Amino acid sequence: MPDEYSNAISIDAETFVVNREWLDINEPFLTAYSITLGQLITGIRVRNLTEPSSKISLSTAYCRCLAKVLLGGLSFSMRSSQVIQ
Repeated sequence: MPDEYSNAISIDAETFVVNREWLDINEPFLTAYSITLGQLITGIRVRNLTEPSSKISLSTAYCRCLAKVLLGGLSFSMRSSQVIQ
């Protein structure tokens, strides 16, 4: 593969972190007030448990995002420890 294409495929860590931060900030807004691309594609709707016809609040959306990040990190660390053993 020519060198001119190898740079187009790679992504540096700084770009990944910036994109991840953008997602962590904007996903709760999209979940609370609109819909994310993944929810649109899969047809999933995130709703309030006590009032299923209403969307979740912004604070609940942030808690949901935090839980996803923490559980994802836990899953990644558990998987990493299994690979090492």
